[in-house]
Amino acid sequence: MHGRAELREAVVAIDNEFRSEIVQGLTPAQEHGWIRRDVNLAAFAPLYLALTFGRGSLEISDNKEDAAAWDEFARGQILSMLFRPES
Repeated sequence: MHGRAELREAVVAIDNEFRSEIVQGLTPAQEHGWIRRDVNLAAFAPLYLALTFGRGSLEISDNKEDAAAWDEFARGQILSMLFRPES
């Protein structure tokens, strides 16, 4: 392992909290059938974070056209994963 174990532990704790909050937030919707029941929310959470952090990197970019394209792409992917008919 690389140095700064305390930093790694802090980042892991924050990441775990983010992922847990996503799962907790989406679970009631899944239980009501509003989100596909075959979606593993624990597996979806890091993907959602990746999309969110990816968008954040575009916030500091000079190219706002990329940001608009990212918004459309990410929205479509998330909606497709969570709400398309179960296979």
